[in-house]
Amino acid sequence: MPTLKNAMNINIKFPWTQFLIGGTLFAIIKYASTNINDIRIAGTIAAAPIGFAAMLMVPENKQIGYVSSYIIAVIILTAIYILMLGLLKVKTNIYLSIVICFIVWIVVNYIKITYTKF
Repeated sequence: MPTLKNAMNINIKFPWTQFLIGGTLFAIIKYASTNINDIRIAGTIAAAPIGFAAMLMVPENKQIGYVSSYIIAVIILTAIYILMLGLLKVKTNIYLSIVICFIVWIVVNYIKITYTKF
């Protein structure tokens, strides 16, 4: 892995590949959400590749646990986005909706991490 040298001449490892993959994915998501008229396509582009790209960075001996945890995370996110949809349909402020959903996401994931083993 390439390293950076700081002013004190200490080597710092930086994950360039992961940084570039993540940045590229965010750029594609931003492009899709602003330039593609069919929002269903933009939503699909935003949802799918992140989990797949992350698999490239997971060590082989942890891949099954990663996928198992990812499945649960997708189920949790689906439930939270259903909550978000409900909040938006009753005209809740978008910022308040995001805060509520984020807090629910944190609590549910804390419970998931505390009580599941993979």
